[in-house]
Amino acid sequence: MNPVVVTVEVTRSGERTTTLHVRAIAKEGLIKQRAGQKTAESIAALLNGAGLNP
Repeated sequence: MNPVVVTVEVTRSGERTTTLHVRAIAKEGLIKQRAGQKTAESIAALLNGAGLNP
């Protein structure tokens, strides 16, 4: 398991429009596991509501 650093930038433009930029970086070894990409996609899905059960 690789440690991953995640940053989320929130920009509000207008009364009802908010933009989120999710960035995740992991130090990869010889075998690319794409830990940063997978983590960013998981966090984006959670923030978008796809990962929540109503």
